[in-house]
Amino acid sequence: MLPQLARPIALQGASVIITLSLAWPYYGLHGRPLPWLATSLVIGGIALLLAMSMRYTWPARLLHAALMPTIWLLQELALEWALLLIPIISLLVYRFALSRQKPLTPADQQAIKTLHELIGERPWGEVLAVGDDVSSLFTPLTQHLPEHQFTLIEQDRQQALIQRLLNFGCANLTWLNSTCDDLELAHYDVLYVALDPSALVRFADKARQTLSPEKLLISRNHALPGLVPLRIIELASDEEQALYCYRVRR
Repeated sequence: MLPQLARPIALQGASVIITLSLAWPYYGLHGRPLPWLATSLVIGGIALLLAMSMRYTWPARLLHAALMPTIWLLQELALEWALLLIPIISLLVYRFALSRQKPLTPADQQAIKTLHELIGERPWGEVLAVGDDVSSLFTPLTQHLPEHQFTLIEQDRQQALIQRLLNFGCANLTWLNSTCDDLELAHYDVLYVALDPSALVRFADKARQTLSPEKLLISRNHALPGLVPLRIIELASDEEQALYCYRVRR
């Protein structure tokens, strides 16, 4: 956890140092006090630029940008000093949630790259992902494929909560608390499933009945019953892992 907390603290520290190193000599030479409102806003702006350069998500960028102006505001309102800890604690809680993400395995990293290529073959489209850990694979794709709309049904509730927090406000991402049985599969152009074999039987039956041939189906690690894959993409792993790609043929 400590390395995760060190990065946001270092980012804020760098923002403060950059701002003061530029402002203090000028105001010091002229014998004038620093305008703390303007200084806090500049610190927030630099923190925002640094967070963007480090490819932080938008909630993290806004938290870093708002931290110093919020501290200035709380001080101006003469509130209790304990309240100054609120923005700092909020930032640390966010970064703690980031540290609780499941680490990506080499197979996951290869899967993200492969999914990016497969989905990116279409200039736009609706993407549905259902199963365990789909959030860790598909939330990075929302930033790299902004023209696509992603709908996720994450079965790991803890990861779903963490990823919703980390990706709050993402315009092309929708979360559903549902199952494939409740969805109109024909609405989606690309469908990814990471389900157990018994659930895959129901999904494959529904896919054969409702999907047209131009739709792309991708199954992680298990073949879809009754369908012949167009491609099987092996993933780097000690265990046998693969992506099974299909076009429905009725």
